[in-house]
Amino acid sequence: MPIRVVLADDSVAVRDVLAQILNRSPDIDLVAIADDEPTLLAAIERTRPDVVVTDVRMPPTGTDEGVRVAARLATEHPGIGVVIVSQYSDPGWLSQVFDLGSENRGWVMKERVHSEGQLISAVKTVHRGARWIDPSVMAAE
Repeated sequence: MPIRVVLADDSVAVRDVLAQILNRSPDIDLVAIADDEPTLLAAIERTRPDVVVTDVRMPPTGTDEGVRVAARLATEHPGIGVVIVSQYSDPGWLSQVFDLGSENRGWVMKERVHSEGQLISAVKTVHRGARWIDPSVMAAE
């Protein structure tokens, strides 16, 4: 049974690359794509994915939508995993995502989504209920 994934990023170019990576894996079924927080939340409610792959900053505010979605899912749908794909490894955001009590969380740096299959590894690990953090983020701590 493929892992059902919803993808969200406001950049068309980034979204297309992430979708290509996800679609290449026979273990993943990309069920919806969103470009902002309201569209992402609607897609989650409509499709009930196994994992959400999301950017941190998206419309409407461009601040921390992905982190807020992870927090919301931790309380409303704790079984849905979240993989944050970001160009930032902000310690505050990391602690918000990983200190919510949900183990099924991941963090991948955008520049490394292709590196050693990190995005696919993160999605599979989070789907299994474990945490996955980009090794470059761990090295920086």
